[in-house]
Amino acid sequence: MPMLYVIQHGGNYVNAPTQAFDIIYIVCKLGEILRLDNEYYFTNGHATDNLTMFYDKSKINEITSILDWDSIEAKY
Repeated sequence: MPMLYVIQHGGNYVNAPTQAFDIIYIVCKLGEILRLDNEYYFTNGHATDNLTMFYDKSKINEITSILDWDSIEAKY
């Protein structure tokens, strides 16, 4: 993944590279997040991009129309 590459090698706002063994992956199921009803936010793009929009949990039922699925599923 491009963002993981930058984290491991530096550049693009990452001042110092991070070794792979120091990177922690957090995996959770969307259903569990919804069930817990905690406050959360999601975006339709990279958080540092000026074109990206941020949404709170009140918009979760619109996520399928908010996200650009053609881009997400693109192979290039």
